[in-house]
Amino acid sequence: MHRCLIYPFVLLCWLLVSCTSDGNKATKGSNPSGQETISSAQDAQIDLRTVQLSELKGKKLSKWTFLTRGYFNKAVEITGGKVKVDEVKGQWMKLLDDQRYQLGLDDQITEWGLWEYDNDTDLLHLINHTPGGASSEWKVAAGNDNIVLVGSPKYGNNGTQMKWVRVLPEE
Repeated sequence: MHRCLIYPFVLLCWLLVSCTSDGNKATKGSNPSGQETISSAQDAQIDLRTVQLSELKGKKLSKWTFLTRGYFNKAVEITGGKVKVDEVKGQWMKLLDDQRYQLGLDDQITEWGLWEYDNDTDLLHLINHTPGGASSEWKVAAGNDNIVLVGSPKYGNNGTQMKWVRVLPEE
């Protein structure tokens, strides 16, 4: 019985180790405000704050284009019955086709990590890689160029709702 559990666990560990990235490449990108950022990855840690939109051109787009097209500005946040409008001005979120995400304030990246979306449950899972940051899970309601995120109980953010408005890059 124990061998049945050990083999899948060893296989999973091997897959996790074998999927690490080449950590010596320098990457260059920009955040949604257009400010250029340069960062490098060392060892097996990837600096998820970098964005290079030109890398995505010509690549297969995510099947969740309604989440990855452009970026989003936060319009309103409701936490514990308190409505925040002015306090959220300048906050943005960018979900990339390669499953990375960034949150920021004006021209600063404040949080980064990986994201997953479950099409069956409409749950967006933000796996935070920011030092000291916390992951979160949100029920997504999408309509045109707006999305509403409603916190789930998984990480204790079920008392929070946020409305985000899409911003498309100028071409």
